[in-house]
Amino acid sequence: MSISAEIARNAVETGFDAFESSVVEKARNRIIDVMGCAVAGVNASGCSMLLDLMRGWGGSKESTILGAGGKLPVHHAALMNSVLARSYDFEPTGALIEGKSTPSHISGTTVPVALSVGEFKGASGRDVLTAMILGDDVAARVVAASQLNIDSGWDSTGTVNVLGAAVAAGRLWNLNQNQMVNALGISLNLEAVKK
Repeated sequence: MSISAEIARNAVETGFDAFESSVVEKARNRIIDVMGCAVAGVNASGCSMLLDLMRGWGGSKESTILGAGGKLPVHHAALMNSVLARSYDFEPTGALIEGKSTPSHISGTTVPVALSVGEFKGASGRDVLTAMILGDDVAARVVAASQLNIDSGWDSTGTVNVLGAAVAAGRLWNLNQNQMVNALGISLNLEAVKK
């Protein structure tokens, strides 16, 4: 089995009951932190312009814009909420890897994606937490595997977060293992195009 297939299998097969209570509690705290940052981000420079642009694009009103009210298509809401959450860089910033906090800003993406997709899909709180935890886990493991050295000039946030977001969204969309592999592959290839 390939590494991507193993990651995908874990993402589609791991249930809420597999998580220790401390993991769930920390996930709940990350959600609260990120939501607070998104609410504050409404006043950040440039956010109102982006929100006006996205509202101007129109589309179905599927998911809530945190702190600003109203709804956007799910993919626009996930992006807007991520931008709001990251606006001041106060959202949870470090994945804990071997007892050391490693800069990564993972939850600034996975939380808004899980909340936006979860709202659109009518997911339960347990399902949203499961998707977010699994997305955070994948992103954190990629950070750990990269042996990130922030002083090297490479910021892993965009690369690892897109993988975490793909897992979180894919889980809430009930992708099967093959579909999740494809979602991860598409996400990784989109990252390569941006470089």
